[in-house]
Amino acid sequence: MKIIVDFGTALTLTCVDTHGEIKGVIIAPGVITSLNSLIGSTAQLSDIEMRVPKTVLGKNTEECMQSGVFFGFLSMVEGLIDKIKEELQEKVYVIATGGTGHIFSELTHKIDVYDRYHTIKGLRELYYKYKQENL
Repeated sequence: MKIIVDFGTALTLTCVDTHGEIKGVIIAPGVITSLNSLIGSTAQLSDIEMRVPKTVLGKNTEECMQSGVFFGFLSMVEGLIDKIKEELQEKVYVIATGGTGHIFSELTHKIDVYDRYHTIKGLRELYYKYKQENL
């Protein structure tokens, strides 16, 4: 069983069995989408540099926002992975992909590998499968 965590505009966790059958999907706002919503919806918060803070507790507004965005988002992803594992009651292999996947995959042991092009590789496989079936 695999969980593909796509860190894009939306965060998606797709659970796929060994036969390639989708067992289920979770969709949530992506990290950049969440940050942009926070900035756009609050008058006193401005844009921040996208970097992981050194500590969980921030000392200024930028550090506080970075902590909330990165550690809050990371906790959500780890929690969702745990919930999926608990529900499936079997070992899963977790693949991260997408725009900010490289950042989050380095922050947790719950992601087994980061593959920047995992989605593109999957689309390529579908193309070749379709092409073969329609010759």
